[in-house]
Amino acid sequence: MELTYTILIPAYNAENSLAELLESIQQHTAEFSPEKLIVVDDGSTDDTCNIARSHAVELISLPENRGKGAALKAGYAHFLSACRGDYLLTLDADLQHPPQNIPDFLQTARRLNSRVVIGQRNFTPPAMPLMRVLSNTLTSQILSGLTGRPIPDSQCGFRLIHREVLKKMALRENGFQLESEFFFRCRDLNVKIDFCPIPTVYNQYGSSMRHVHDTVKFLQLLGREVFKR
Repeated sequence: MELTYTILIPAYNAENSLAELLESIQQHTAEFSPEKLIVVDDGSTDDTCNIARSHAVELISLPENRGKGAALKAGYAHFLSACRGDYLLTLDADLQHPPQNIPDFLQTARRLNSRVVIGQRNFTPPAMPLMRVLSNTLTSQILSGLTGRPIPDSQCGFRLIHREVLKKMALRENGFQLESEFFFRCRDLNVKIDFCPIPTVYNQYGSSMRHVHDTVKFLQLLGREVFKR
């Protein structure tokens, strides 16, 4: 039985990479097309919106930059209300999540009857910069300990999520921390998480993550989860 799915891309100032990403998705999903392709523009100040409009996507445009988590939540809500497929596949707009791996996520979900499949990268330098190795390793170890389940790559945004999981989730974070909060909510719902190996890609497009700000937000998230405020 074929899986039905929609693709969601949160995008912020992604004019240099979005067109290539959308064209690559079209190329690599020709045999198992998504029901819809959703782009959430998170208040971009460049040409991201116009590029999205020039392709066959459903565009959600947020009036101001609210953060990756807010963009994802807007996409989740649209998927649940306007799409019929079983799964939502999320990937970033910066070409660090190769569309040629989309079939691997679908095959993993089909083989394991997965409710959640998350990309797992190789943390070994030089494939991943040393500071990212340290950050990703530490974050993954902390979340593994607090959720009581192995999480080898907590920061990867390449994720396949079943709609029944999203329907039950109450997510509050608006920044990058939402992707960490997701693991706590999977723990609360007793949802098994499967992982799918993907290449480690770092390129010239970089990240909009603000390290000090987002580290503080991550620590605040941990505090709330530990003390359950």
